Amino acid sequence: DWATKIKPTTPLGSVPVLKIGEESYCQSVSLLRYAGKLAGFYPDDPLEALKVDQAVDSLNELMSKAPKSKDQEELKKLRQEFQTG
Repeated sequence: DWATKIKPTTPLGSVPVLKIGEESYCQSVSLLRYAGKLAGFYPDDPLEALKVDQAVDSLNELMSKAPKSKDQEELKKLRQEFQTG
């Protein structure tokens, strides 16, 4: 199960994890940036890369502040309140 078998084998005890050879790498934004570079979607120009990082980090921050609840009615209410500020 996750807590006893998988979690202890991951860097920082969390997912996602990307394993390359014998090394494991974590942190979703770092993994996305790496994949973007491999696919040619991440800019070589430092200023353009800064713009991409700014957008990704802004979305990440917004998502971290978004309400969460397992109860669907409560989640709907929290999201409506979140939208109105």
